[in-house]
Amino acid sequence: MTLTASCAARLRRRAFSLIEAAIVLAIIGLVIGGIWVAAETLQRNRQRTQTLQDLLLVSQNVRQLFKGAADSLASNTNLTSALYRAGAVPKDWTYDGTRLVRADGATLGVFTYTNRFSISLISNDSSLCIWIGKRVTELNLATAYNVEVFNPVGGNAGANAQYRASGQFPVSDSTLQSLCTTYLEVAFKFD
Repeated sequence: MTLTASCAARLRRRAFSLIEAAIVLAIIGLVIGGIWVAAETLQRNRQRTQTLQDLLLVSQNVRQLFKGAADSLASNTNLTSALYRAGAVPKDWTYDGTRLVRADGATLGVFTYTNRFSISLISNDSSLCIWIGKRVTELNLATAYNVEVFNPVGGNAGANAQYRASGQFPVSDSTLQSLCTTYLEVAFKFD
């Protein structure tokens, strides 16, 4: 009996109790959860950055493709198909006959207006409008890419607010948060 009692005492000292095992599992769960959240944040930031780069690439491609022809383009002409046929669209975008479409459902269209062209972006992520609006209305980026107007369409009661580079850039965070939904337009000079 003493031998069995001493073996049992030794086993109790070496083995984890149920509470200790639960604490270890909880810590492992927290670590995995933290890694998961960090990975999602990195993925979202990478996709936002890529979307902005795609938008700016399209703006540069429009300027190159229609250099010297801007005055001959009628207002509200859809330039998206011409960009697609010229192979001047970012690699992750396909053409559906009217707009460029990305696998996540975002769409992008390019249209002309008097002396400028506009890129419209529709996304399921309203925070993308805020993020891009903040970037494209920064004075150094707006100047470098000839951004003329930022238009977060929708928001408060379907507002259609246009913010112009001449005196209204940068657009404040609170304004972007109140106006941005899932649709935005950025107008560029043809220069």
